[in-house]
Amino acid sequence: LLGPCRSRMRDTEIRRHYLGGEVTLDGVEVGEPFRRDDAPPFDRRPRVVGEIAWPGPMLDRDFLVAADVAAHRPVKVVLPGPVATARACRGDAGDIEDRAAGFARASVREVAALAEAGCRTFQIDERGLVDRPDDAQRVATHLGPVVEAAGEGAEVIVDLGAGDATP
Repeated sequence: LLGPCRSRMRDTEIRRHYLGGEVTLDGVEVGEPFRRDDAPPFDRRPRVVGEIAWPGPMLDRDFLVAADVAAHRPVKVVLPGPVATARACRGDAGDIEDRAAGFARASVREVAALAEAGCRTFQIDERGLVDRPDDAQRVATHLGPVVEAAGEGAEVIVDLGAGDATP
């Protein structure tokens, strides 16, 4: 489904996810900072409070600034994966499949907007898939349209995070 992905760091990389800070999806709230054993204190989990919707381009300006500064070097935009984001939601946020589908629809639109702005390298963080192999089909289903939105010739890297993939 995803094709061959070359996993390598780029010279310039955008690491701001669109679920925290100044940009958020409609229907999603980001709560106060909280502390988990495996996360820094500024980590904030989203809470779905309505229908998840894309409010319009969120990272295109960041990409264009980074691309201008990077000159001839590629810029990689990193986005949270729809299933990982759906799993990270706190509180009573409904069905995992509905949340993942909502985040996937928003990701498709954001990736398409970034591709239109000239982005050719994307990283989708689906961390935890190695620890939750039962999510493999769900991830493939929701990532397919996101990868297609990147356009032909784009490089899409899927970061599975830490875990043990040995059988």
